[in-house]
Amino acid sequence: MNVSLFSPSYEAKWGRSPKIQKKAEKTAREAMTEGFQEQIKAHAQRDAKKGIYMDEAYIQMSLDHMRQYVSPNRSGLIAQTAPLLQEAADAKDPLWEAYQRLMDKLSGKEYSVKVQSGRVGQTAEIYSPDGEMIAGYNSLGSGWTTLNTAAENKFLSSAATVYAQAYREARAEMKAAGQTQQPAPALDIRV
Repeated sequence: MNVSLFSPSYEAKWGRSPKIQKKAEKTAREAMTEGFQEQIKAHAQRDAKKGIYMDEAYIQMSLDHMRQYVSPNRSGLIAQTAPLLQEAADAKDPLWEAYQRLMDKLSGKEYSVKVQSGRVGQTAEIYSPDGEMIAGYNSLGSGWTTLNTAAENKFLSSAATVYAQAYREARAEMKAAGQTQQPAPALDIRV
């Protein structure tokens, strides 16, 4: 086992440090390409015509884009943490604790994991290279929980802003053209 001391600051752990905020801004801005913004606008216009705000297709498209360009490889990091949790479960020490570095094979970045085990259960926390917590594990029922990074939050906020503006514009155009979606008339099928 490769044990090293790692203790992120409170601000870093929750993505509030100036360094993380600056990096998150840059990552979100780079992910919001012109092509992606056009896709958002097209979804917003279709949704406006249907009278639905942020339909499932839009949500899935934006989450897929975020996972590809903004999100860390959580599933790979969680898979690397599983042996440490097993090691903690097998440990004879009633208060087992370890810090270990994990390499994300997709990004080439080094992440950190903190695993603790005791009489009451196990916990694990996975941290980005900057010290931001991206996932946590609790053996007492909740299992794995993912936490959005500051970059993911900024990306989602930017995407929602572009969508809302495009949706409002589409609705205004429809209203000006007198094309707002009217409820379908009731069918009268008397014979």
